[in-house]
Amino acid sequence: MLVAGLVTAGLVACSNPTPYPQTISGVLLQTPGGRPAESVRVRFISSTQSADCETQGLDGVTDSEGRFQLSHLYQPSPIEAAVVVVHQYRLCISTGSRWEKLWAERIGPAPEVLEFECFIGRWGIDSAPCQVWHHRAT
Repeated sequence: MLVAGLVTAGLVACSNPTPYPQTISGVLLQTPGGRPAESVRVRFISSTQSADCETQGLDGVTDSEGRFQLSHLYQPSPIEAAVVVVHQYRLCISTGSRWEKLWAERIGPAPEVLEFECFIGRWGIDSAPCQVWHHRAT
């Protein structure tokens, strides 16, 4: 019985988890309920280690309504078949020559969908309030 359990655990740990689409979308506004922040460069970073906004990530630009959508195929690591891996996520915007953090959170397992509503107006980057919804369908 113990041997069968160890063999089963070994098989689960050795199988590769199935990749799945990950979508990051949202809206940036100048003030709550206010003007959309259009043509703002947005970067989403996913890392198992702490990363700053200069780290390479998924990049995009907000449209005339302040909306952005980024997506990619998330490839779970083999260990994710057996354990939950916590990722450090960041949402950043470009403020000219620099990337600034709007939001950061540690989440595990990796969500399929992250949706943002952030106000980047009068509060300044360091206190930009973001509402975030994340979920995994499976």
